[in-house]
Amino acid sequence: MSRAEFAYVQARLHARHGARPTPGAWSLLAASKDLGHCLQAARGTPLQEWVEHLSGRADAHLIERSLRARWRAYTGAVASWSPEPWRRAVRWQGTAMDLPVVAAALAESDVLGWLSWVREDPELRHFAPGDRTSREAALPESRWAPVVFAWRAGADLVDAWSAHWRCLWPGCGTAERAALGELSQMLLVHRRRMAAAGDAVGEGARLRTELERALVRTFRRRV
Repeated sequence: MSRAEFAYVQARLHARHGARPTPGAWSLLAASKDLGHCLQAARGTPLQEWVEHLSGRADAHLIERSLRARWRAYTGAVASWSPEPWRRAVRWQGTAMDLPVVAAALAESDVLGWLSWVREDPELRHFAPGDRTSREAALPESRWAPVVFAWRAGADLVDAWSAHWRCLWPGCGTAERAALGELSQMLLVHRRRMAAAGDAVGEGARLRTELERALVRTFRRRV
């Protein structure tokens, strides 16, 4: 594909990149005394569109469901800016946040029993607790079918998710595939480092800051 076909999405992404929250904005949110104060602070930042429908009385389930819906809408918007052959691959990024839910469901974990937002989420209802036979029958009809089948064949769930993402890439040159592979590897390494960090105070924030810097460098280098 020609570079001209990416001109529109590139302009939109550069605009979003320039408008992302500053370190000071994140520090302000971290220092918030309660949810109401945090939301008020967020509405004065580029995060406003992510929290505009939330109130200080929202519970954890409503917040979780709202932010997940907003993320899917955001990735859908980015997909709509992209050249048509790339839209399925971009939309697949909207499922990345659901991997822990899928892992818990496949492991028959009891943790999903008290997550009401899973039962109310239109993308995840088939993973909610209930009749196992019905759930097993629903999986092949869901967008997760290729990942679930690979997992049942012995693949790591995240590796299976990443492999399906690669299958959605349209034909592209060696340099482009190398750049995407670099990005994929960067995110997988970050995930493993986050998992190893556990609940260490401050470690998660440090690793996220490192990831952001690496992504910004890649974004600028791969214009």
